[in-house]
Amino acid sequence: MEPRPWLGHTARVMFSKKLAFIPLMVLVAGMALAVDELDVRTQQRLRDAILDDARVSSYALVVEVADGVATIRGVVGSEAARDAATEIADGIEGIRDVRNALIVRPGVKLEDPDVELYVEEALSRDPQVESSEITVTSRDGVVELYGTVDSKGERERAAKVASRVLGVRDVKNDLTIREIDRPSAMRSDEALTAAVEQALDPEFPKIEVLVERSVVTLRGVVPSPEARQRAAKLAFAAGATLLRNEITPGGSPPPPW
Repeated sequence: MEPRPWLGHTARVMFSKKLAFIPLMVLVAGMALAVDELDVRTQQRLRDAILDDARVSSYALVVEVADGVATIRGVVGSEAARDAATEIADGIEGIRDVRNALIVRPGVKLEDPDVELYVEEALSRDPQVESSEITVTSRDGVVELYGTVDSKGERERAAKVASRVLGVRDVKNDLTIREIDRPSAMRSDEALTAAVEQALDPEFPKIEVLVERSVVTLRGVVPSPEARQRAAKLAFAAGATLLRNEITPGGSPPPPW
């Protein structure tokens, strides 16, 4: 009697088929990864192209590319801007179809807090900008950017992103470029707190200053948006590089957070 094989014929065939299927699975996974990388690069080119085109001012702008299909969402001020976005996408290599979901709101008037919010959102969505260290203020649609960035290119990019937000009339770029190799220039949280409090005291003695890990937080109530911006400027002048401006203008109570 011949010894019984450890696998029957049917089992051996099935096992060999599974082994043959593994390289195919790897190939398919590799192709999917390549497609994803292509979509990411195409998506960035489309976003850059929209940003570079003065015809398209928007807010809450979202640009996505999946399998060569571009989807554009957000709000623009005119049909011309909406059509321009489609035209831009049609001209990008790698895009085979465009789904334009932009909403047109002609004559929209954004208040300064809304402008600030949408500029912050636009900066946070841009992969070339580290927005966590940027403070945005707006006065009658004139946006000012404060804080620190890593390079001249990031500084210029932040200003461009802000300028393309619907409702922004002008951008004052007060961003500074971080000086990396100067640890001696860093101050302790206690020293920074004292410096900012001293700078604010003559004009804003009731503003609370909190500093944690070099992040300066301002809290309190001031008479106007201009006073809120003035307090932020004084804090930056005193050495703040990371600022959370939680000051409430107009006599409203400060937010609970």
